[in-house]
Amino acid sequence: MTTLLLTLLAISAAHAQSITASLSGSVLDPQDSAVAEAKLTLHDPAKGLTRETLTGPTGAFVFTQLAPATYHLTVEKPGFAPARLDALTLNANDQRSVRITLQLATRGETLAVTAEAPLVRESPAVATTVDRRFIENLPLNGRSFQTLINLSPGVVITAASLPENGQFSVNGQRTGSNYFTVDGVSANFGLPFATSPYEGAGGGTPSFSASGGTSALASVDAVQEFTIQTSTYAPEYGRQPGAQVAIVTRSGTNQIHGSLFHYLRNDKLDANSWFGNFNNIKRPALRQNDFGFTAGGPVFRNRTFFFASYEGLRLRQPVISPVVRVPSLEARANATGLLKSILEAYPLPVAAPLPDAPLETPYVAGYSNPATLNATSLRLDHSLTNRFQIFGRYNYAPSETRERGRYATPSFIAVLPAKTETLTTGATMLLSNSLNNELRFNWSRAAAAQTYIQDTFGGAKLLSLPSLIAPTADPATSLYYLSIGGNDENTITPGTFSNNTQRQINFTDTLSWNRGAHALKFGADFRRLTPSFGGRFFSNSLTAPTITSLITNGVASGTTSQVAGYLRPSYQNFSLFAQDAFRATARLTLTYGLRWEVNPAPSGDDASLPGVVQGLANPATATLAPRGTPFYQTTYNNFAPRIGVAYRPFQSNTVIRAGLGLFYDLGYGFAGTALTPT
Repeated sequence: MTTLLLTLLAISAAHAQSITASLSGSVLDPQDSAVAEAKLTLHDPAKGLTRETLTGPTGAFVFTQLAPATYHLTVEKPGFAPARLDALTLNANDQRSVRITLQLATRGETLAVTAEAPLVRESPAVATTVDRRFIENLPLNGRSFQTLINLSPGVVITAASLPENGQFSVNGQRTGSNYFTVDGVSANFGLPFATSPYEGAGGGTPSFSASGGTSALASVDAVQEFTIQTSTYAPEYGRQPGAQVAIVTRSGTNQIHGSLFHYLRNDKLDANSWFGNFNNIKRPALRQNDFGFTAGGPVFRNRTFFFASYEGLRLRQPVISPVVRVPSLEARANATGLLKSILEAYPLPVAAPLPDAPLETPYVAGYSNPATLNATSLRLDHSLTNRFQIFGRYNYAPSETRERGRYATPSFIAVLPAKTETLTTGATMLLSNSLNNELRFNWSRAAAAQTYIQDTFGGAKLLSLPSLIAPTADPATSLYYLSIGGNDENTITPGTFSNNTQRQINFTDTLSWNRGAHALKFGADFRRLTPSFGGRFFSNSLTAPTITSLITNGVASGTTSQVAGYLRPSYQNFSLFAQDAFRATARLTLTYGLRWEVNPAPSGDDASLPGVVQGLANPATATLAPRGTPFYQTTYNNFAPRIGVAYRPFQSNTVIRAGLGLFYDLGYGFAGTALTPT
């Protein structure tokens, strides 16, 4: 075992989590005795690929590293009538078994075909698989499959926020503990739009679109299936202890196929909201146009295939603003200089001044926030031989939302552009009938920025940003922030908040070895994240208790800050695992093994890492450590043993599953907050 593991590491740094499936089972005669040396042929009719193996002395067989698809299985043995099982559907991460009984051959008997085979899932994991047919038959809100994740046991949808944008919790864990993969490589390289990277700094959350959807990773029409495992999963799954969400993208087949779609919503078909009617506000515009296409087929029949997809979104989402306060007309008329310019940047009043604050008036309005998405992907699959297949996929998905009144008065608009770009290649190598290897490489880049611009909404007048910042500062990388009483709806904030970028390199590999009733797997993982945080090099932050106080007394307090450039820390993650799926009996499968996680503290240059204090056990003598000192010492004993049981007490498909194990998280949590550039 040690020799095999070292050999794997010599091939490449790699990853344990596989997106393939395995099919095992036994071949028996009419007296339920084992049939040895029976020939099994597994055929994928969509791509023309074929795999063969022989049963062992106990009649057992195993096919591993199978791409998710629908297969035909043919069984042949001299003296017995050949048999074929059709419609064997295998999903990503499936661990399925089948029991095949051969009948004695008689004169003139032909192939016996079974339309549906009784497949049994022998994995101990609590898992939910959603395939393409299920996705196509459901109306998905926003054409993103996040709502389908809620179908899995233990999942609770949570409200997304700046510090926590993981969107759902599993079994009470943090929202940043879930691990997403696309085609077997990490998709957890997302970044928030905030100045602080929070849990996005070290790869805690996936790269969503600007609207928070999964279309940035893979458009719904480009998804073959996805599987979410929530507990008792095998050692090959890890890095984070929450849900393991595996997305598999579609590939081409020998048949040319394609689709066109256009989903439409319009406010002409909808009623006004209760808040709009209550405030006597006309219904804001609602426009949703979600359109695109898919196309797939052969380049060379039975050998090379392509699949392309595009999805475009043009959305205008209606909003009725909360009731906020703006300066009265009298206050604007009596102000002079810079104060007058600031007061006139608010929308004009729509009601009489407040009795308790004559210089302030309430304000409410209706408007529509626009959003766009352009997600394009291209995948190529090629079979060098029946034993060696390779693929490559490129995905480019820029998106943007514009939110009026986001933590600001309604005359200011937050422009939130995002971009996800991924390139994934992989190879599946059948080294022998019992030994095969699955290799993956991924390069990804994500960008998320937040800039505030102003318009004349509600009769507001434009502020001049250069007049609000230092003469030496660049307006393109500066921010003016005037907070009124901590109430975000009263804030004046033109300028740049953030311009963050995340880059990922991920090597992945899994080696499978079948030996009798044992299906052994060995894997390793290397991931490197190199984010860049910043974009705001000058900021002028001011506060006032109320608008009235601002008018009568001026700004109460303020700070000015300036930074030299971006912060560029680095994160590295290593993992190794070894596991065995042992079919102890025809009804009992044990899955057990060991995983090892190493997650060093963030590294980087002296300018990118904050100061570290030493000797906090005695605060009186604590000292500042030298620049570049790691936040904490790396832990090398994060060993995670696991064992799971899948037992079928009856001949039916009823399966009892149980398991226990140790799981580790990345350990970064909100350490990214310490990297805030300003």
